[in-house]
Amino acid sequence: MKNAILVFGLFTLALLLSSCSDKNVLYKEFEKIEDLEWKKDDAKTFTISIDDNRKPKELILSFRYATGYRYDKVFMTVTEIDPQGARTRRDVDFAIRDANREFIGDISGDIGDIEYVIDANKMFPTHGYYTYTIQQAMPSNIQTLHYAMEVGLILREEKDK
Repeated sequence: MKNAILVFGLFTLALLLSSCSDKNVLYKEFEKIEDLEWKKDDAKTFTISIDDNRKPKELILSFRYATGYRYDKVFMTVTEIDPQGARTRRDVDFAIRDANREFIGDISGDIGDIEYVIDANKMFPTHGYYTYTIQQAMPSNIQTLHYAMEVGLILREEKDK
């Protein structure tokens, strides 16, 4: 009887957890930035397998930072390498603070999370592995970006309407 209750409890918990997840997320990975110091040569790499390219996807860059972050913006380069080896580089910058110098994003205690949409209608022309390399690209006098915690990549499928 105890085993049946335990199995039922675990099944219920698993069902609740799976119902809370975003079913439209096809890929979601994060890379930690060691010691809150993101150096220019510390590239973060993500590989996404695309096996369904019929519909556009939403490609999102995620950035986690500590509230000691000193700048109003963050600058990054995102390089995509498609399955045939073609490279596409995109320079990205987005605000970390608003006009009143308040931190923006989802703030919880001393940590902020921001999601920046790189491409709201990303099409993948072929099936295969797409590799993304993300590097901080702050001005040349800033070799180390302090208070950066994680960078991530999210790929979402458009929700059915």
